[in-house]
Amino acid sequence: MSGLFRDAIWQERSKPRQAIALKYLHVGPAMLAHGIQVRELLHLYENQPWEKCLRAGFRQAFPAARLSAYQHVPFSSLYPSFHPSLRDVSAGLLPDRLVTPGPFWMEALAASGYPCIRLECGPALRLAHLFSKKSRSCRGMTGSGLTILAVGAMDLIELDEM
Repeated sequence: MSGLFRDAIWQERSKPRQAIALKYLHVGPAMLAHGIQVRELLHLYENQPWEKCLRAGFRQAFPAARLSAYQHVPFSSLYPSFHPSLRDVSAGLLPDRLVTPGPFWMEALAASGYPCIRLECGPALRLAHLFSKKSRSCRGMTGSGLTILAVGAMDLIELDEM
């Protein structure tokens, strides 16, 4: 089995995904270098390596910013990436606030070691269109500040297609 594990680890480390994830470490510092001030970051949560790099870069560039995440998909309790590791907790790689789509997911994350103080129960936004007939206009979104919403994929090829 050791040989199989060694081979699997070698294959995983040879994928470009890790190098792509490391690029997200530079997003916050690049925004700061361009004079952009960030008060809050909100991103989708799957606790993937690119998210951890994004949060680490933002913590470096904007120490006072609130880093929030939204768990947008259900997940299996056997999917280890969603659950925080002890290293994630001790290194400060968790979001300051994690919004879950319902109390079940909040309880599941808390049971796996996610700090309860950082968890919030929210709506299942992916299904909001089934329950709401509200207008999707942008009226009322003016003000003195600038709000930017950027949505993209981690994979650069997929991102180019968006």
